[in-house]
Amino acid sequence: MTTLQIKNKLIKSIKSVDNPKLLEDLYRLLNMEVEDIEKLKTPAHVKDSVAKGQKDIRNGRYMSNRQADAEMDQWLKK
Repeated sequence: MTTLQIKNKLIKSIKSVDNPKLLEDLYRLLNMEVEDIEKLKTPAHVKDSVAKGQKDIRNGRYMSNRQADAEMDQWLKK
């Protein structure tokens, strides 16, 4: 997709938005300086947490949503 095509798609999408909060967020994002964009990078501790979670899943250390809900229900009854 060319730059012009991307711009046109963005313009079309923005014209269809009615949510003022979303428009404000888009405006702020489009007006960020390069150093502000650097702040959006994922911090190392977050990457580490995600990697740990992925390792837990690979090793079978997880539960289904139904199991988690049941545990929470039991915990809340105490």
